[in-house]
Amino acid sequence: EGVSYAIEKLRVAGIHIWMLTGDKIETAMNIGVAASLIDNYSEYFMYTEDVISDRDALMKKLDDDIIKAETALNLPHYNFNDDSENGNLDNIKRYNFFNYIKNIFNGKKKASFTLNTHSYSLLENSTNHVMIIDGVVIDILLSKEFEKKFFYLADKCTSVICGRVSPYQKGAIVTSANRILKKISLAIGDGANDCNMINRANIGVGIRG
Repeated sequence: EGVSYAIEKLRVAGIHIWMLTGDKIETAMNIGVAASLIDNYSEYFMYTEDVISDRDALMKKLDDDIIKAETALNLPHYNFNDDSENGNLDNIKRYNFFNYIKNIFNGKKKASFTLNTHSYSLLENSTNHVMIIDGVVIDILLSKEFEKKFFYLADKCTSVICGRVSPYQKGAIVTSANRILKKISLAIGDGANDCNMINRANIGVGIRG
């Protein structure tokens, strides 16, 4: 009771919500709809075994989806080949600030921004992107070759749903997210399968009963 309302308020506040579950993708998506992680306006970024044929196809899809997300958010393209993030950060700061001011003058009172390199949103202009991932593809996305682009794209989505993931994978996702995104993570779980991610998060909450 009240879960859908609470999640909607968290999303409006700019908090990114990930759902990590051992359930199959179809079940996970149904739960996502019930919990307001997915709505009628959601656009999916699908990363499942039946969609991704090989590593080259996965990299191309990541690149294409990153461009879609940046375009929807009116972001400058992030240069992944630049070892220094300073140039990218300065560009995002400028875009962030001027679009924030523009939205204020246009009467969009809820416009908001952050100067974090990896996070940027103008809530009222944002397309509701939802990333859907299965346990087979998540192992590849967490590899060194893919992890930076994966978390960059995931951070541009309002929510991420991972289905068919193991307890080990749940912990690995939290650990990698902390390292790459450099944000404070909160993990909430109600079963033994969630202990790994709860222990690895900055804040871990276990629910009993």
